Amino acid sequence: MVTDDNEQSADEPAELHLGQRFHERLSSSAHAVLRAIRVLEDGESIDLFQRDPDFDRLRRITSSYKGSLYRALERRLDGVIKMGGVSVITQRDLMSVVHSVWATNVSRLSKKENAVLSGAIGNPGAGLGELATHVGLTYSQTRRALHRLRSADVLRTIGLLDVERLGLERILVRFESPGSVLYGPYVENVLFVDGKHAIVFLTLTVPRDHLKELLNTIRGLRGEARSVTAWRLSKGRPRFNDLYYNERSGRWHVDLFHWRLLLRAGGSGLIIGSNPSQSSLGQRRFTIAELEVLDELLCNYDATAQEIVKETGLSESTAFRKKSKLIQEVIQPRAQVNIPVLRDRLLAVLDETAAGDFMPAWGALPLTYVSLIENLENRREKKILLLSALPAGQAIQLINVLNEEKSLADDVTAYPVVAGSRSRIKADRITWDYNPALYDTCSYESAREGCESGSGIPIDLA
Repeated sequence: MVTDDNEQSADEPAELHLGQRFHERLSSSAHAVLRAIRVLEDGESIDLFQRDPDFDRLRRITSSYKGSLYRALERRLDGVIKMGGVSVITQRDLMSVVHSVWATNVSRLSKKENAVLSGAIGNPGAGLGELATHVGLTYSQTRRALHRLRSADVLRTIGLLDVERLGLERILVRFESPGSVLYGPYVENVLFVDGKHAIVFLTLTVPRDHLKELLNTIRGLRGEARSVTAWRLSKGRPRFNDLYYNERSGRWHVDLFHWRLLLRAGGSGLIIGSNPSQSSLGQRRFTIAELEVLDELLCNYDATAQEIVKETGLSESTAFRKKSKLIQEVIQPRAQVNIPVLRDRLLAVLDETAAGDFMPAWGALPLTYVSLIENLENRREKKILLLSALPAGQAIQLINVLNEEKSLADDVTAYPVVAGSRSRIKADRITWDYNPALYDTCSYESAREGCESGSGIPIDLA
C-alpha cells in the first residue's frame, strides 16, 4: 500500500525512514541488482549474476563511477518515493536509473580529462609519454585521466583500415523518402532522419574496382525512393572542443547566442584533405591468421598480443608478428569518443566553397566528425559533411538558429538524426572478393525499428 509522504501505512512501523521505504518498493530482482552494486563498490567477490550478460556492464559502470553509485541511487530512489504513488520498482526500472545516473556522472570531465581527450583525438595511438608532453601534463596525471576515460568507455582507440593502400573506397549513400533500405555485409553506418520526407544515410566500404557495380545497385533502387545519390567519403576526422562545458556544474550546453555570433563571424578557408588517390598497392590479400588479428585490431587498436591470443588461438609470437606487420602496412589508430549526455546528433551538408565560413561555429561544438564528400556521378560536385554530438534537445535549437540566419541558410542543409546503427564489417568481407549479390533490401519501417537512439547513434562515419 502506497501512502502520501505525510501519511503512514497501517502495516509500516512509525520509525520506517525513506531508505527503508524505497527498499520496500523494489522487486526481488531489483534488490539483487542494488546489492550487487554495493558489493562491487566494496570490492568483494560476487557470484550473483555471473552468467548474466549484463553483469560485466554493471561491473564497468560501478568501477568507472566517480564517488558512490550506490549512495547516488539511494538518493534518487528516495526522492521518487517521497513524491508518492509508487507501488513497485522493477529491475528494468532500476537499470534505467542506473544508466541515467552513470551517464551524467561519467560525462562530468575534469580539466585534465578534457585535455587528454582532446590530445588523444588529435594523436590517436600516441604513447603515454608522448601524449603527456603534447597536453602539458605529467605522466601520472595523463595516465590517471586516460584510465578513467577508457574505463568509462568515453574514449576507445579502434583500428581504421588504410583504404587508399588497400584499393577500397568509403561510400555515402543518401536515400530520400525510401520505401526500402539497402543492407548487406558491406554496410557499416546507418543514420535516420524523420520528417515529411524521411532521409536515410548509410556508408559502405567496397573495392574501388567495383564502384560501377555498386552504382548499378544504387540506380536500381531509385524507383523505390524520391531520390538516391552516392558520394565518395573521405576518411575525415573527429574534432573535440570543451568550450561549451561548465566544469563547475559538469554540464554541457551550447550557448546559442554565442554560436549565432560565431556563424556570422565567418572564417578563413578549410583544409580537410582530399579523397583517396588511386592505390599503388592494389587489392591486398591476407592470410587467415592476418584476418583474425586484423578483426581484433579493428575493434581495439591497443589489443596486446596476449589479448589477441585469447581471442584467436594463435601463438603469442604469431600474434605479435602479425599485429606489428598490419599496423605498419594497412591499419591506423582512430580515437572513438562517446560522452553519454551528448545524445543529440546534428548532420549538416555544406557547399565546399562556403564551408570555411561555418567552421569557427562548428568547431566550437563539443564533438564533430568532418569529412569531404564527392558525388560519384558528378565529380565536380563536392561538399562538406559535418556530424555533431550535442546535449539533448539542442540539435533542433541549432537548426532553428541556422534557419533564422537567412544569409547562411542557403549554404547549408541540416538534419536532426534520430536513430542509427553501426556494424563493424568483418575484414575478409571488405578486403576479399566483392559480391553484389549479397545486397538485399528491407522495408524502411523494419530498418528504422532496429536502430538505436541517443548516444548509440554513430558519430564517426569512417
